[in-house]
Amino acid sequence: MDEARQLLARQAVVSTSTRGMCRVLDDLLRKMPAFKTQTLTEFELKWQHWREECERHLQCGTFSSSPPMESICKVLLGAEDTLLEKKDLMGTWYHFLVSQLLFTHPTVTVGEIHSYAQSCLDIFNAGDSSSEPLDNVLLAAFELDIHQVIKEFSIVTNNWWFVAHLTDLLDHCQLFQFLKDYYEQGSFSDLDLIDNLGPAMLLSDRLTFLGKYREFHRMYHDEQFKDAASLLLSLMTACIAPCSFWLTLLLDALPLLEQQQVIFSADQTYQLMSCLEDMTAAKLEPIQSEPNRKTQDSSLENTKLEMLRLALARNLARAIVKEGTVLV
Repeated sequence: MDEARQLLARQAVVSTSTRGMCRVLDDLLRKMPAFKTQTLTEFELKWQHWREECERHLQCGTFSSSPPMESICKVLLGAEDTLLEKKDLMGTWYHFLVSQLLFTHPTVTVGEIHSYAQSCLDIFNAGDSSSEPLDNVLLAAFELDIHQVIKEFSIVTNNWWFVAHLTDLLDHCQLFQFLKDYYEQGSFSDLDLIDNLGPAMLLSDRLTFLGKYREFHRMYHDEQFKDAASLLLSLMTACIAPCSFWLTLLLDALPLLEQQQVIFSADQTYQLMSCLEDMTAAKLEPIQSEPNRKTQDSSLENTKLEMLRLALARNLARAIVKEGTVLV
């Protein structure tokens, strides 16, 4: 911003006809709010007043005799058409994204950026349906979908070095810990964080699963067994849950299968059986903290699978008897 004001000062010296407009524009640049020590509400209020002043000068025709200065004022308002006229100066859609958000929504949060990213990509590449491989990586990153970022990077690069290093860094940052903690300890860490995901739960499939899985446990605790059973089943059949976590979900169904009251219907039990067979056919392993535990726990896992098959068979028999004796 300082460089822009210096250029305006030089223009005011060179051209007397635009001196007044240069001073007005310089004043707008000087007044542009910067987020420092004030609260977010205070900043947004100042920002709104500043935007209104920019709009007022534009509507009053303050810069009408100088198209370049009028364009600058429009840029300050984040006018999409004006920004696109300078497309060649930006080069990429994410430069356009940053430019537009800077002047239209400077308080955008990390969780909100993804809602603007796709539209900016479409607008910037209008008429060109092809996209660069890096675009998919950035879109996944804006959605905070770590696993999709890793997947897209593995497609972009011709080797796995970057992906391996990125995954290692994420693991050291403990960004894969929630489900691992539950598998190992039988309880979630940082419940307050999970309970307050709010709209952020919709940012990625993994967050959606985490929030819904926490909801299942809440329903089970409140003895809303039928609702809990339906939610648990939907996590698998709707492919929301990571496949590597299916065994844990099926084991969570055990107490519901063993209830005195029949919770899972015959149809739901068939679906659980199908999920179990899909899992064993694919030889999916549950989340482990150490690779060598796969061998150590194989016998324990087989025992769990047999328990599941027995519980499912018993529940199916009970459900068929119950549903077969219902008067129609």
